[in-house]
Amino acid sequence: MRINMKFTLAVCLCLAVFCSLFFLKLPVKAERIKKNILIINSYHKGYSWTDGENEGLREAFSNEDHVTLFVEYMDWKRYADQNNLNRLYDYYKSKYANEKIDIIITTDDAALSFALTHRKEIFSDAPVVFCGVVKESADKLVTGVSNVTGVYEATDPKGTIRAAQRIVPGMKDVYIIHDKMETGIAFGKLVHEACSSLDSNIIQHDLSEYSFDTICRIVSGLDTQRSIVILDAYNVDAAGRRLTMGDYTNLIEGSSAPVFTTAELLMGKGCIGGSLLSPKLHGSVAGGVVKRILNGENINLIPIIDEKSVYFSLDNNVLKRFAIPLDRLPPDSKIINKPFSFYEAYKSRIYLLLAVFTTLLVLIGYLVMNIKLRRKVEATLRENNEELTALYEEIAASDETLRRNFGELIEQQQQINKLAYYDAVTGLPNRVLFQDKVNDLIETSEEYHKRFVLFFIDLDNFKMVNDSFGHSMGDKLLLAVGKRLYEMEQDNCMAFRIGGDEFILMCQHTETRVQAEEVAQKILQLLSEPYDVENNLFHVSASIGIVFYTENGSNYDELLKNVDNAMYHSKETGKGTYTFYNMAMGDAVLEKIKLQNDMHNAIEHNEFILYYQPLLDVQSVGIKGVEALIRWKHPVKGFITPDQFIGIAEESGKMIKIGTWVMETACRFAKELYEQGCRDFHISVNVSAVQLLQKNFVALLSDILEKTDLPPNYLMIELTESILIESFDQVIQTLLQVRSRKIKIALDDFGCGYSSLTYLRQLPIDVLKIDKTFVADILNGDGKDCITGSIIMLAQQMGLHVIAEGVERNEQLEYLRHYKCDQFQGYLVSKPVPQEEIMKFFSRQS
Repeated sequence: MRINMKFTLAVCLCLAVFCSLFFLKLPVKAERIKKNILIINSYHKGYSWTDGENEGLREAFSNEDHVTLFVEYMDWKRYADQNNLNRLYDYYKSKYANEKIDIIITTDDAALSFALTHRKEIFSDAPVVFCGVVKESADKLVTGVSNVTGVYEATDPKGTIRAAQRIVPGMKDVYIIHDKMETGIAFGKLVHEACSSLDSNIIQHDLSEYSFDTICRIVSGLDTQRSIVILDAYNVDAAGRRLTMGDYTNLIEGSSAPVFTTAELLMGKGCIGGSLLSPKLHGSVAGGVVKRILNGENINLIPIIDEKSVYFSLDNNVLKRFAIPLDRLPPDSKIINKPFSFYEAYKSRIYLLLAVFTTLLVLIGYLVMNIKLRRKVEATLRENNEELTALYEEIAASDETLRRNFGELIEQQQQINKLAYYDAVTGLPNRVLFQDKVNDLIETSEEYHKRFVLFFIDLDNFKMVNDSFGHSMGDKLLLAVGKRLYEMEQDNCMAFRIGGDEFILMCQHTETRVQAEEVAQKILQLLSEPYDVENNLFHVSASIGIVFYTENGSNYDELLKNVDNAMYHSKETGKGTYTFYNMAMGDAVLEKIKLQNDMHNAIEHNEFILYYQPLLDVQSVGIKGVEALIRWKHPVKGFITPDQFIGIAEESGKMIKIGTWVMETACRFAKELYEQGCRDFHISVNVSAVQLLQKNFVALLSDILEKTDLPPNYLMIELTESILIESFDQVIQTLLQVRSRKIKIALDDFGCGYSSLTYLRQLPIDVLKIDKTFVADILNGDGKDCITGSIIMLAQQMGLHVIAEGVERNEQLEYLRHYKCDQFQGYLVSKPVPQEEIMKFFSRQS
């Protein structure tokens, strides 16, 4: 018995070892080679067609663990130009320099064209699978090209017309709405062919030649029993107007006949339905083609798929509107909006529409009469013109007149030359002449081996002058700047205005970096002196970028691009300085552009959040308020600090929107505290110069307080000393209006900027916040702590409340108590924390 048990155990053990070895090897055999797939989308993220295709593609690879997807967006609908293509080329080339791309998937025409053109250079010469391109366009791009296949985009007008015949039995007229772009023309052609093949007696009305408003009028007066409208591929009307979703809604809802469509996007917007092209299904089919290639099939043996990615769907609300019984519907139809809602028509609206239509007819008749009269007058003018021409020819025969005319032509040519090559505002040579001069210098320099230097000068914060004082005042300030730069013109220098607030100084015989620095310093000093323009005093600083020919560029485009990058580097490092170009700046500019693009939808995607740092009483260490501090939680990069994106937001014009969001969010949180019984506190919000110099800044504050129902005395705005330099008089007037509404005002970071007792006395402020550098110096023992105490006493003598920033040690707090400082904030008590954490401070205090 024991022998049998031992034998049984031995057999089981052997089987276990065999099975474990067998199954351990299975994953090794089944392991697949990692593949990188790049999806290039023609349009932007958020565009419904593109998002649908991507959803279908992602679902196709949801179970493919060995596949890594890279997704890019060309944004071709909004930036359809060569500059965008050039930027994308540089960006993709840099991003995928070290990545091997195994397959490229393109959505729509622009991406297919880009991929076929550049795949060998930047995408490892990978095979291409396309989708979202109609057959005619795709064949033009891929005929004769190897390693490419895909799925044609094909709508189903014929299926839609066939269903319409069943749904509207008395249908005789089909009104076709599409645009005159390539896709729209193809759609119109398919509809015409479908109608002709189904019923030659159908009367077709192609509305592509009419404007949007005219089409709206036409479809609003159709016979419901005998007419239908079919709509798709309609993005731009005949007059060039780009249509919005609101326009589609107005057109569809205004139609007196059922509007059929082949576009899934228009379902739920008033269309009755049709055989719909599904972007998700279309993307899924393309994903299936890619999986065939991944499984080893030769791409050149896979034919392009010409199947319609469609399904039939109808809107129950629209069926109800036109009283269409359900027994007329095609079998297997997908019905949306069940249970359906009811729509009623009002006679008054119909009478109003008829009155408007009658008025339009009268106006059209009046215009027709006007046109006839104008033609008659034009005929008379032409006759008179012929008589005058004959008379002119007789006069022109004289030699004296010919000489006079020749002189006038010379003067006109000179004037044209001046307009073409010189700036109308400053009188300086313009960008056209600058390019000619640079190209001439390059030819000369190549022949004689000489160098020259370009100084790209951009005025800092000049937009605020235009926004605050108007463009007329801005032009006068530009004229004054141009005169100062003209003063620097010598035998080897020449000044140009490139556009906006941008100037270039081109200097020959500047051979060394030291000589270039001397010129840059002279420019900064010359431009920094105050400008008196119509009794308005302006302080202007400039950011300068510097490049040498040929070290930093061998042609005009390369020099201009690099000197522009160097100038932007100066702006990012604090403005009012100069920077010599180096190769690393190009990457920095690309990163800045990417961050700026990501900022477009950051608010809508709830990527911005507010942290709060408590403001505490120095004596009792009780909480007296909080300061709201913005953070950006980037979906890829994680937390981004304000110093990385606030400057970009100000330059790109996003600061107003972000600042408004911060103010409204902070006030809403303060209202929550108020409703929970908190009374002895305030919430502090930082305000940038861009916000403060808005003409409607005070009104905006009032609207936010009214919207959040927060008493104004619980709000305090903080501004830095640097704002005073922008436009002191205007800032004072704005702050007086803010203070009159019982909103507190604090001067932030006092002591690290343009500290001035004169400014301090004139400013209508309530609170002085001492910069953390002075608080840090309290413990240094070199006498600077006395300065901090003096600042506290001076501010309190002026009737100001004093808050110390950056308190991290108990010794610093004791010092502040000794000098009777009012409040403090810093890591001694808490760093900035989320809303739920700061609530604990108030809970503990209560």
